[in-house]
Amino acid sequence: MIKVFEKQKVEIFDSIYFLSLYNTKKSFLAFIVDNKQVHFKSHEPDNSDGESIQFGPYKDVAPVSFEQMTIMYTFPYPLPTFTEAKRDIFVSHWGSIAVDEYFNMFNGAAGIDGQFSRVDYMPHINPNHGANAINNLATDLPVYISGLYYYDYIGNISTSHAERKDDLVEF
Repeated sequence: MIKVFEKQKVEIFDSIYFLSLYNTKKSFLAFIVDNKQVHFKSHEPDNSDGESIQFGPYKDVAPVSFEQMTIMYTFPYPLPTFTEAKRDIFVSHWGSIAVDEYFNMFNGAAGIDGQFSRVDYMPHINPNHGANAINNLATDLPVYISGLYYYDYIGNISTSHAERKDDLVEF
């Protein structure tokens, strides 16, 4: 849990070896992350430039070899996860087709500690305002679409913009 204006940190747990049931001739692991944002590493990487952390290459790794490593770094983005996606298609005997799409999703990023404050979320007050919040969703729709509408289940006040282009509708 973090305040709206705080930066979230993400922790990754993984093996420095490729997990395989077979002998592995060569194994290499790289994380593309800004090294200035890294706060903790449980293993010293074999190679590291400004944009990535690299482990290996390891040669002749035995089957099911596992050595845990941990990296903690600042991740100023949302972590959206779709838990359900459903499409209903209604075909009329009179020639029209209606398509309804339903998406359930949640943000797996750090939750808010305490109450939400619009003041803390305002960008002119705090430059780190809700960087890990999902603030928009976008999709491209077929050019022939008509009667576009949307809503959300919890009644958030939302705005939308749809623009018809030559080959698609941006929503």
